[in-house]
Amino acid sequence: MKNVMKRLMVCGLCVTMLVGCGTSTDTSKTGTGKKNIEVGNLAGNSQEDDMSELNSIIELKAKYEDQEKYEYTDPMYNLEKNHVFTYDVGEAFFKSEEYEGFKVYSDSNFQNTVNIKIEDNYDDDKITISPSLVFSYENEEDSRTDGTWGSRSKFWLVQYMDTKTGKELDKPIVTVFSIAQELNTPTMKQSVGGDGYYKLSWSKVDGADYYEVYEYDKGLDYASLAVTTENLECSNADFAHVKKYEEEFKEEYRDTEIDVDTQMTMNHFLDSGDSFFVVAKTNDGKHSGMSNECDPQEIANQIPISQSWDFQTDYTGTDALALPAYVDIEMMDGSIGKYVIEYRGGTATLYDDGTIAVDASIKNLPIAMYRVRLTGVDYDTFMAQTKNLIQRGDELAGRTGSANENIDIPFVPDSQETPEDEYGDDDADVDEENINDDTDVEDESGDDVGGETVNVAGVELPENVAKTVYANSSLSEWLALNFLAQNETISLDGFKEASDSEKLGDAFIEAYRQNPLCGIINNLEYDYDKNELVVEYAQTKEETQNMQQECLKKAKDVAGEIIQDGMSDYEKEQAINQYLCDNAEYNYDVMNYEAEDGSIGDEAVEKYPNSFTPYGILVENFGVCESYAEAFHLVANEAGLQSIMVVGTLEGGGHEWNRVLLNGKWYTLDVTNNDKEVAANALFNISDEVATEILKESDVCILDDYAGEYKADDMKYEYYTVNGLAAEDTEQAKKVLIDGLKKDGNTSVRMEESLSTDALEELVQQVVNEADVEQVSYVQFGRVVGIIIATE
Repeated sequence: MKNVMKRLMVCGLCVTMLVGCGTSTDTSKTGTGKKNIEVGNLAGNSQEDDMSELNSIIELKAKYEDQEKYEYTDPMYNLEKNHVFTYDVGEAFFKSEEYEGFKVYSDSNFQNTVNIKIEDNYDDDKITISPSLVFSYENEEDSRTDGTWGSRSKFWLVQYMDTKTGKELDKPIVTVFSIAQELNTPTMKQSVGGDGYYKLSWSKVDGADYYEVYEYDKGLDYASLAVTTENLECSNADFAHVKKYEEEFKEEYRDTEIDVDTQMTMNHFLDSGDSFFVVAKTNDGKHSGMSNECDPQEIANQIPISQSWDFQTDYTGTDALALPAYVDIEMMDGSIGKYVIEYRGGTATLYDDGTIAVDASIKNLPIAMYRVRLTGVDYDTFMAQTKNLIQRGDELAGRTGSANENIDIPFVPDSQETPEDEYGDDDADVDEENINDDTDVEDESGDDVGGETVNVAGVELPENVAKTVYANSSLSEWLALNFLAQNETISLDGFKEASDSEKLGDAFIEAYRQNPLCGIINNLEYDYDKNELVVEYAQTKEETQNMQQECLKKAKDVAGEIIQDGMSDYEKEQAINQYLCDNAEYNYDVMNYEAEDGSIGDEAVEKYPNSFTPYGILVENFGVCESYAEAFHLVANEAGLQSIMVVGTLEGGGHEWNRVLLNGKWYTLDVTNNDKEVAANALFNISDEVATEILKESDVCILDDYAGEYKADDMKYEYYTVNGLAAEDTEQAKKVLIDGLKKDGNTSVRMEESLSTDALEELVQQVVNEADVEQVSYVQFGRVVGIIIATE
């Protein structure tokens, strides 16, 4: 994926955006990187769209006006702890349900209300809003009712009623405000480490001696101390209550038959619905406000808990490869993740009845694996074949990872920045300023690259590049335009919603992920004082502009070569998928730069920058999964298909793929892993239900308000279904496999459900016998079984 590959450190979730590659039961490949339906806007998708008409920010915002649910006013940063808001109101407001007119929230989704006190001043026609019973992590009653805003650093004040008429507003008005603290407030993020542990990390606070991490129970509005540390990170294993549980467990069962030193589970107590935050402190008693909250439920599909209890442990076969290649791991959300079994370093024990018991481990996880037993193989033969088990594991291991994080969007500004008096009289109305038509836009694009240029909201771009812009909001489009122009400073004046760091982070991810011609961003920082983003790109502006034009030319050439008149959308998709599989090669050298935590180092991006852009696969025929997904997107766009990029994990490592719209329904497509000799196209137009067995999606590539519009819940255009290669049972599967093996020597079938190892071996043996072949190689990838005649 791209080199800025984690969700920004903003209020709430910070999800790893991943870079790199991975393998499946054959050799899956991953590495990472939209188009539009009615919820989105693809510039130039309609002949009615004239990009040259969008020549000001106010026109850009008007384009999305009907989609915006709220209006934002100027933010109010670093207010006093006991700040009181004052509004001028009309007589009609007093006669309305005035207490429904204003609410204060502690989250950007406006779900968690804060207790406030609204007082009327009839003589002066004013109301005041002040804190009432507020949250304090100290959990002391007097700290909750002391007239301050408590421990939180940031709030969202939402006005629902017109202060003059008392009528409900069509669009509620939002004011983001922060509270000044003794120390700057850290920004927290959550992720899953390369060892599978739930991990929290946070930004450094100057002057802080140590940090306290708290677990917050939303229902009880109560916080308990989980970790005290001088470090800038911790994991679930560091939590005080987890350590206490493990110590008590060992003490209770130490003198029993239970092996207390064998770890069977991990990531304890994360399913309670609690969230976490961090506070910076000094030895002399100073402290920051609480950071943004991180909720493990938001990445629960990526957090491993334990081996699935119904994992099959007894196997029968003629060689060592009858033992399983994968182990099912139960994730925090109850779904199942498949992890590769590591036989290297394991032990084998021969019993009197000829059974061989094997103790192996799970790649990249600390939890123990159930012992597996094999019958039907001579012990000496088995030991001679263990190298085959190890080799298979190495081939199947997901070579995946996430790029280093280089994003800095603080949860709140430093307490020394933006003093309260900058916002004028505290008693003034909180009215939104109008955006002037002559808003000054700093444009650094300039060069006439790619022929005719157009001005979009003050940003000059080649017309063919401007027509690729994807966005679901004006802020997202503004960022995309500037990224495409390679502007190094991006003013956010005119986008008051950017004061909500969660909304800004959401827009950044969509703009960057869904516009593959942006190139690679090395660093991005938000300057609260100047209200602008400062961007550092991995390549020069000239290099990226050349990349844009060569990619667009190649995408057009490819579409012209493989797309024929009269093709259905499915046939177009299949043609693009096949072209990429036939012409592209995966860049495995990138994995030489994989760190222990699974991330891809900057050195890989510096050495192979094109492998992380569509240029790699389209022009050089060489790249990682991000390049595959983005290359597909550009060619699909030329062919008139709608697609988006999706990111997540495969076998615990970072991965990127596509979703494609066919006849009004979305389908999951992973070109990278469709490019296989055996079980090809196993991930071609599958549903979320099927995909989740292999691909663990992160919902961070699309604005949160629209993510639900892109779910895949259909299998009508799944490759094997369309081509008559789907089976309802093993008898039907056997027929498909035998016919294919006799005809081509290489065959696959999609099953209704994944087969157990025994059921798979039995099916393959029957196929081999009835097809009258000597030896085959076979694989099960997801629900697809592939068999190929083995050659010496």
